Amino acid sequence: MTDVTSCNFERLAPEIEAAIENAAFVAIDTEFTGLVYGPDATPSLFDSIEDRYAKLRQTVASFYVCQLGLCTFTHVPEENLYKARAYNVYLCPRSFGNVDPQFCVQASSIEFLCQSGFDFNKCFYEGVPYADRVCQRAADLYIMNERYFEKPGLTKIYDGVRHWLNNNDRSKSPDGEDSLTVTLPEGLSAVVVMADLKTRFPGVQVEVSRGGLRLTLPEDFEPQRVAAEGRPPTESELRCAMVGFSRCFEVLAASGKPVVGHNMLLDLLLLYHQFCEPLPKSYAKLKAGLSTVFPAVYDTKHMSLQLRQQGVSWLKELMSGADLFSLFKALSNAVVPYAPRVEGAPKDLRAHEAGCDAYAAGFVFLKLAHIVAQKLPMPPRALSWRNHRDAVRPYANRVNLIRAQYHHLSLGPTDKAAETRPPWLCIRLPAQAQAQVRAVLSRCGVVDMRCLSRNCLLVAVGNYGCARDIVEAFQDDPSVRVVKYKSYRHNGVARAWLWAATVGTIALTATCALKLASGKVPVL
Repeated sequence: MTDVTSCNFERLAPEIEAAIENAAFVAIDTEFTGLVYGPDATPSLFDSIEDRYAKLRQTVASFYVCQLGLCTFTHVPEENLYKARAYNVYLCPRSFGNVDPQFCVQASSIEFLCQSGFDFNKCFYEGVPYADRVCQRAADLYIMNERYFEKPGLTKIYDGVRHWLNNNDRSKSPDGEDSLTVTLPEGLSAVVVMADLKTRFPGVQVEVSRGGLRLTLPEDFEPQRVAAEGRPPTESELRCAMVGFSRCFEVLAASGKPVVGHNMLLDLLLLYHQFCEPLPKSYAKLKAGLSTVFPAVYDTKHMSLQLRQQGVSWLKELMSGADLFSLFKALSNAVVPYAPRVEGAPKDLRAHEAGCDAYAAGFVFLKLAHIVAQKLPMPPRALSWRNHRDAVRPYANRVNLIRAQYHHLSLGPTDKAAETRPPWLCIRLPAQAQAQVRAVLSRCGVVDMRCLSRNCLLVAVGNYGCARDIVEAFQDDPSVRVVKYKSYRHNGVARAWLWAATVGTIALTATCALKLASGKVPVL
């Protein structure tokens, strides 16, 4: 696995783009600075798809992807092999001109990243810049209008760097000055100056540091040659530096390659917001926009849950864990005839590092695709990528939805409705017993509760087993009654509207009848 930072991104960008172009599919994962934007955005089993999207839209607009894992899988058919290339990309927004991105951080998410070994210094000091489409247009205007090369203070920086290089004679002193810190003049964008210095002094590594920009020279570079071989950057090169990883993302979007992830709804929304445009208010418009960027997505969480529900006993036992690395370990140890080999695993494979998670998601996808394909009426043999892709088409564009009315949502333009969870329950109980009843409900499984009145609770459950446990828990208690919720019976607002409509209909009917009775009957 390769860590991608601002220090090596320009060198690695062509390699990443070529890997995407040649891949059968691409797996992704993200780490971000927050998970839920406030109590109003907390997931609930009462959420419809539109409700959940509205909540996610708040969250996505507030946080940002600080690490993107991207792993390409290229098929080698004659060897029944897939070669994986994993990249761990550190991202950090950069300011220029009037563009000054803002984002929030959530304490629990930062604590989680710390516990997972996330390198915040590498993120903020060496993170690769990026830009959505609005910021890309702003970058074009900045390059066109700001006349960067005429900015005061640049000549002084160039002279200082040349002096450092020309006086850093490693042939006489192997321990010569290996770093230089330059102070940025006010009003200059760090990302633009970094790109400028890297082009004028090829081989010099530049990163943001305390006091400005820190320049270092690798051991195998001769300082005097570096000082003499550079050239001024073109405007196109400066723009490329400003939009950063967005260039690779555009290659991924244009390739149309299937994109794989695990429990990936928030990943997709964050990437669309961060690299394309702000999420639209309408869920229908979101689906249309996502389909142009990610025409085919596969969620291994949804695939594994669906395969478990199909009732094959060995699959149920094999995939008893639903989290990504439980699936990865189970499928790594499973013996599946003619399953393809995968090369290129990260040496230190650990959870919650985006590049590792992306590799694990791609590996799980391949194994599940092979299992599904082997169930089809075809002779057992090594299978092509086309066989694997065709076998999993029923799972395309279906993304797992946690803690909502539906198990998953469909991102396809035309598709059958997603499977719903069990119907809501209405529990009538004495007002003084609410605390005890709530305690019993929480022990039955995943539940969400709303108070309809002092004597009535509305309960949404995660599965039918939980619903049965609730019914059984209160079946011998005469003071508590559990029934299926019906809005016209249990919802006060719905009842009021229903009564109003009924009274209005009766009044209108009576008025019409009186007018007919008092009118004259025409003579024929």
